[in-house]
Amino acid sequence: MTEKTQYLAEKVAEMEERGETWDLRTLQTPSKPNVKVEGKEAILLAANNYLDLANDPRVKAAAQDAIDEFGMGAGSDWSIAGYMEVQEELNQAIADFKDTEAGVSLQTGFSVNAGVLPQLLEDGDVYLSDKLNHGSIIDGVRLSPAD
Repeated sequence: MTEKTQYLAEKVAEMEERGETWDLRTLQTPSKPNVKVEGKEAILLAANNYLDLANDPRVKAAAQDAIDEFGMGAGSDWSIAGYMEVQEELNQAIADFKDTEAGVSLQTGFSVNAGVLPQLLEDGDVYLSDKLNHGSIIDGVRLSPAD
């Protein structure tokens, strides 16, 4: 073991002693509100699928239709290679729904926070962020020029 890996091993051992580590759990069912984890029935409160939309037959059928028509992805971030008409239609639907000039859709909540917050916060702005905020919010404000 090198000096650096020895140091890391010691830090991990200290974290284990303080109960600051965790074991990853394997779901035996699809991610939905009620799951089976390590052989036990459980209510999953830590996932993003709390409305079970990922398993809704209508959502699954729409996803399959989209895959059949457009493939598995855009092939690139829209800011690099442009986006498909269906994405432009979604952005317009968002704008219409919000009764505003334009709308934008991003792939993930992380993309929103890490991409938009640096654009909104300016040099001289002060932000207050709880240390328990999602990492994307923390990254977004850190990427900004704000104080």
